[in-house]
Amino acid sequence: MSSFAMIKLQVRALELRLGVKRGGFGFWLFVFNCLASLSIFVSFAFWLHIVFGFVAIVVAAWFIVFVNVTGFWNGLGGLKNG
Repeated sequence: MSSFAMIKLQVRALELRLGVKRGGFGFWLFVFNCLASLSIFVSFAFWLHIVFGFVAIVVAAWFIVFVNVTGFWNGLGGLKNG
């Protein structure tokens, strides 16, 4: 079964389950609802990625400024020079 035939079968199943006729007002309302939901989801994901990116930059900057990585790294070798 081709993917186009599978899509047609899924659309027909949705028509039967939801009781809408293809091409009618209810069908186009359903299509608009799906597209609106998808656009809201994509915009939410976009803003969420921006927020997570900003948080990652702030955490990395805090780590660079306040964490003494060199002292920790030098302490891993033990007290060889002391």
